[in-house]
Amino acid sequence: MRKEKLRPFTYYELMGLDRGCTTLDINNQYEKLKRIYVSENTMLREVFDGEELFIFNTLMDYVHKQLSDSELRREYDMEIDEHLGSLEGSFPETFILSDVVRRYNRSKKGPAKLIKKDVYGRDAEKKKPAEDLDFVDINKVFEKYADDIIDGEKLKQIREESGISLKSIISNTKISSFVVNAIEGNNYDKLPAQIYVKGFLRNYCKAIKIKDEYGEKVIKDYVGLMITQKHVEESTEE
Repeated sequence: MRKEKLRPFTYYELMGLDRGCTTLDINNQYEKLKRIYVSENTMLREVFDGEELFIFNTLMDYVHKQLSDSELRREYDMEIDEHLGSLEGSFPETFILSDVVRRYNRSKKGPAKLIKKDVYGRDAEKKKPAEDLDFVDINKVFEKYADDIIDGEKLKQIREESGISLKSIISNTKISSFVVNAIEGNNYDKLPAQIYVKGFLRNYCKAIKIKDEYGEKVIKDYVGLMITQKHVEESTEE
């Protein structure tokens, strides 16, 4: 049987849902699909082999986590078109296919129970974050810039001087690369309302483990710059 080439998809299409669905709809559909897409379902054997079924279930877990969290879902909806440029872009930022395949191959060597736990409980193996940020003393780096106005570029400079990668920020905060790059690039027009930006910045600061007082300064300075930029644009339009 010839398999059709996959095209970019939305999370809603993967789950068989409409974009305006409720959280209850999402959870109910997820539970329904998890009961269907199991190795015991003989009807699926012509569609999926063991590895493909494992990958699909894992992808569904990631997508469900994204859509069932109201803040993450709102962020996804805002930039949904950004995910449709390529098939790779359709997948969640933290879903790394090569890692999933390695997990599947390791699980095959263990008892059957291990595979079931991976698919349903995801507790057979706790994945270590891309970077352990506990050893990074970023506060010493931040102190050099404590008297400066902290914009996105300055925040990026502090992060890079501390040896923290962009990938680790995305992994530890679950903020998309689109938003993190917009923040660090001072692309205010690509960011949502101030209340959401404050939340993103707070999570960013927690991930890199700077002091609360420094975190509040980052938020105050950055949002202040956003407001100033908006006023400048409005004055120019007048």
